[in-house]
Order: sequence, then C-alpha cells, then structure tokens
Amino acid sequence: MAQKIYETSNAGFSVTSKDKQSPFLLNNVKDIQKTSGIKNHNYRYDALGSLVDKKVVKVEQKVQINNPDKRLSNLVSLKGSTNTSLENDFTSGIFRIEKGRGLTDKDSGKTIIHEELAKANGLKVGDKLKIKGISINGGNSSGNGPSQGNVVSGKDVELEIVGIFSGRKSETNRGLTSDATENTVFTDYKSSQNAMGYSENDYKITASTFLVSNPKDIDKVIENVKKTSVDFSKLSLTKNSKAFDSISTSLKSFGNIIDVMTLGIIIGSIVILSLVLIFWLRERIYEIGILLSIGISKLKIIGQFILEVIMISVGSYIVSILLGKLTSVFIFKGIVSSASEVGTENVFKNVVPRLDIVNMFSTYGILLVIIGLSVIGTSLIILHKKPKEILTNMS
Repeated sequence: MAQKIYETSNAGFSVTSKDKQSPFLLNNVKDIQKTSGIKNHNYRYDALGSLVDKKVVKVEQKVQINNPDKRLSNLVSLKGSTNTSLENDFTSGIFRIEKGRGLTDKDSGKTIIHEELAKANGLKVGDKLKIKGISINGGNSSGNGPSQGNVVSGKDVELEIVGIFSGRKSETNRGLTSDATENTVFTDYKSSQNAMGYSENDYKITASTFLVSNPKDIDKVIENVKKTSVDFSKLSLTKNSKAFDSISTSLKSFGNIIDVMTLGIIIGSIVILSLVLIFWLRERIYEIGILLSIGISKLKIIGQFILEVIMISVGSYIVSILLGKLTSVFIFKGIVSSASEVGTENVFKNVVPRLDIVNMFSTYGILLVIIGLSVIGTSLIILHKKPKEILTNMS
C-alpha cells in the first residue's frame, strides 16, 4: 500500500515560461519526456473558445466591457490537455468526473464539459459540440474593465463529449463569460491546437507537467533533465513533490508501527492458539493413548491434528478477509479525514486498502506456520509420554 501511495503522490516537476503569461512551443520541451525516470507527462494549453452551436451558462458579471465584440459573447475557458487525470484541478479534488471519463493522450476530437454547461444545453456523454478558438491580442485592464484588444478567431472543431465533471474553483472577473467555472471546457491537446489554427510545428503549451517513476529519485531526474538540449533560459522548472514530502516521513513511522504490530500479533497468536490447543488435546488424551497403543506414529497423529486445525482455519480465514476489508476501509477513512493538508488528503483518497492475491496467500502462509508451531508445541507435551503412561493417567 505504501508503494501505491508513493505512486499517487504525483511527484514530479513542471516547466512553464518565465513570463508566466506567454505560451511557448511544444518542441522546446518534448525532449524532456525521453529522460530516464520520467513515467508520465501532461501538456496543457489555456485559451479561450467560442461555442459555435451551443450556449454558455449565463452568470452575473461584476465587470462590464464597453461595446463588447460579438465574438466575446459566447466564450468558454478552453483547456487543452494530454491527460486530465494529471491536471491540478482534478488531482486536488476541485473537479471530479461525474459521468464518462477523462481525457488521455490517445484522444482526438474529444472533450469533457462542466455539468452545468451540459444541463444548460441538454448535453450528455456521446453528444457533440462545435468550438472555435479565440485569442485577444493587445488587451489591457482599466477601471471600466478589460479592453478587447485585437480579437482573433481560430477554426471550428467538432468535439465529442466523453465526460462530464463537477466542481467549482476561484474565479477571475474580467467581464467575460469564460470567467465562470461552469463555462470551463477541457479538450484533448491536439484539438485545442486545431481550434487555435496552429500547424503541427507551431503547437504551443502554457505549462507542462512531468511525473517521475520513483519520487525518491526526483532530484536526480531533474539534474538529468537540465543536461538535455532543452534551453531553460526562458523557461522555469519547478519541483512538485509537496505531497510526497508530506507523507514520506509519516509512512516510514507508520511502517515501523505495522512491523511491531505484526510481530506482536504473530507472537500473541501462537500463545493464544497454544493455550486453546492444550485444552483441546486434554479432551482427546484418551484418543491419543489408543492411537499410540495400536501403533499409529506420533508424526501421523500430529499431522492429523494440524490438518483438523487447518480445515477449521479455512472458514475462519474467509470470514476474517470479509471483516478485515470492512474494518481496514473504516480505519483508513479515519486516517484520511484527519489529514491536515489538502494535497496529502487527496493522495490518500486515491488509495483504497486492498488485499491482493499475493498478500492473501502470504498471510495464510503465516497462519499455517503459526498453526504448525502451536500444534507441534502443544502435542509434544502429551506425546512425549508412552501410551501406557497416558492411559494410566486417564484412569
């Protein structure tokens, strides 16, 4: 489970423009994903889009634009992404997929939209919508709201809705309908570039995120990235390992506690089972004496007792698996609810305690060892005596 938590901590780094506002060419950072130790990546492009055949969700605007361009009346926030499961809005729990699925790097002509936008247009998973990229060049802010600058239209692209998400995030107020969370649209990365009218050699990104295979090696991976041909003079690299750093120390302490508890449970199980078996064997001492007197070997008698206990343990183990699954989830939820940091909490929420086949067999293997040691230890208390001595003591 610890390894699963490490994997879902999404430790890695992001690369953005030092300008923060300006997008940069995808070709500038594509070599990074080839670096050893990087397991996944996400390229994001933030822009504006105009719904061609649908309407946006109308919200009250706190800022008004004087004489707005008609092309700005039906705007959505257009977010191109190669993998929405790696988007901060989704990993942090701000947004959540309610129907369908998210976007991957294998998608083309796909989109996921906010549930309020879907409701306003009667849309569902499988439906299609058209969107046109919009860019505003040369705009600036003033007391009466942002000026329009030079509005440039891209191309119409038809997108299939593969998912519907919910959630709300903090909003900026620029007097545009795209400011509203409800008017947020995620598309696959290629579609966002097509909507803006970019050719493949001119594909742009606003930010890129790279995840490392082993969070413990993140510094080494970053060092290797800086040795690539990527020009970082205009780019900023930021390490994203806050969630991993927060949980790594806790997991080590938790692991030590688990080790001590496991050892204690094993020792306690041997002691308790041995005491139970002592009383159990005392009730069968006459049977033991008879078996020994007719020539049944002590080894066979011990083997029979072990087999009987194993048969009982099978049913008990099945019940313990069912009860253990319920109690482990309950305890784990308690740990998650007490998490102090949002990022850390969401890492734990993505991990559900599971007892896989390997763990089930290894756990039962430990149980068999406990049974063997307990039965042998308690049986020898009686079996070291001769049959006549056992029967004499009975009489």
